Amino acid sequence: MGMKLSDARQERRAQMSEADEREYREAYDQTELALQLAQIVYDTRTAAGLTQTELARRMGTHQSVIARMENAGAIPSLTT
Repeated sequence: MGMKLSDARQERRAQMSEADEREYREAYDQTELALQLAQIVYDTRTAAGLTQTELARRMGTHQSVIARMENAGAIPSLTT
């Protein structure tokens, strides 16, 4: 059987320079934040019984913006 993904990732990270490791960590943290925000937006919207379109209308934006947030495709700005 081949190497586990976690082992391969650990091996690759051990070979990174400090700068590459920092960049990796920042990207990982941004992705984790996007996933957490996606879950919060989805949970809050569904608990309120709103569709993406209804939430978007209330926020003064488009349904596609809500969809991107819920799919962790975008981290909303503070104004959003």
